[in-house]
Amino acid sequence: MKVIETGPSHANFTVHILFQNPTPYTLRIEYLHAHVSYENIRIGEAFISDSALDPHQQVKALAQITLHVTPESKDPIIDCLTNYIAGKQAQVEIRLHDKSIPSMPHLSQILGGNFSLDVILPRLSPDQTSDEILETNSPEDGFVPEDGKVGSPSQGLESPVILSAAIYLISNIVQLKLFNPLNVPIYISDLSAKAFHNGKDIGDLAPPEHFHWTLEPGVHETPKVPVTWSMIGFGLDPMKGISMFFDGVQRRGEVSVDVTARARVKMGEMELGELKSSIHGIATSVKI
Repeated sequence: MKVIETGPSHANFTVHILFQNPTPYTLRIEYLHAHVSYENIRIGEAFISDSALDPHQQVKALAQITLHVTPESKDPIIDCLTNYIAGKQAQVEIRLHDKSIPSMPHLSQILGGNFSLDVILPRLSPDQTSDEILETNSPEDGFVPEDGKVGSPSQGLESPVILSAAIYLISNIVQLKLFNPLNVPIYISDLSAKAFHNGKDIGDLAPPEHFHWTLEPGVHETPKVPVTWSMIGFGLDPMKGISMFFDGVQRRGEVSVDVTARARVKMGEMELGELKSSIHGIATSVKI
């Protein structure tokens, strides 16, 4: 997936899609247009042109997708993105309509009300190849990584965007390692967050006023952000510290931390506004 243009209320992508042609014939697609929806609300459009699908073959085709941020589509787009960030299943619907195939209006009329396809957004990873990304990837809501590494004890979810975190106890700061899978920067501001371990509050992120940061494409560490520990909570419930200690021992020095966060986000030139998400199972190292 590659971003080719962004504006205040739209983003254009090129996306490689893997097709299977089960017929003994070569299928040629001169132009095919479809609507993109999330939870029955249209959030964009997609089209494929000048593509040939060889018989009985899997074929990669290049599609173009445009997201439109409107008063109606903004919340569904944000909901889809926050589900992806949290490691939950993010699924969009590709639906044909009565003008999908301009060269074959009768076929468009037939398929327009009857054909749709649900597509689950693949979990992108910094070390995945394009071919691996194109393979079927269908995480459930309770997704657990095959290698069994760090995940929330209660939820088993793991964010594909927030890779890890480090807590510095003496200086009261936290630093995150984030992955931006796109080829455009993501701008983050007005950040606030609350951290939990096994459902118990352990502290709040306390960034400076007017905090803003740019997440460039690829894997990067955030600036070190101040954190306010829940000292009263630790005093009233010392089991919090004991639980974190044993969790760290079991996970080779890493503690599994859950976070609820909100921030204003801008993707390239496209304004998304405020995103809110609950992220489970962040691999967090505790340092002095």
